[in-house]
Amino acid sequence: MDADQLELSRLVPGGHDHRRPRRGQLGHDADSTKAVYWVGTYTAPTEDTDTYSWESQADAAALGNALLASQDPTKTVSYSNGMLSYELTAMGVTVTVEMQRQ
Repeated sequence: MDADQLELSRLVPGGHDHRRPRRGQLGHDADSTKAVYWVGTYTAPTEDTDTYSWESQADAAALGNALLASQDPTKTVSYSNGMLSYELTAMGVTVTVEMQRQ
């Protein structure tokens, strides 16, 4: 994965286990169940800030064969007060996933 890509990986729909982001990857572990939900671009802030959001452009090639991957062309990812968040939609239900470093 390139440094300018963000991968929201190992997600279980509805899971809210907060794990630490690693090397541009965001995700959740749920026992041994893993699934890719999002792989897309990351636009870093140009100055130090406590609140930031960006439009991540989907990497269609990386998401193409992932059964539980988002079909959205873009996804808004936000960072505020140490919390990274984005919306996850599965089977018609949308939830806001929030992750925080531990």
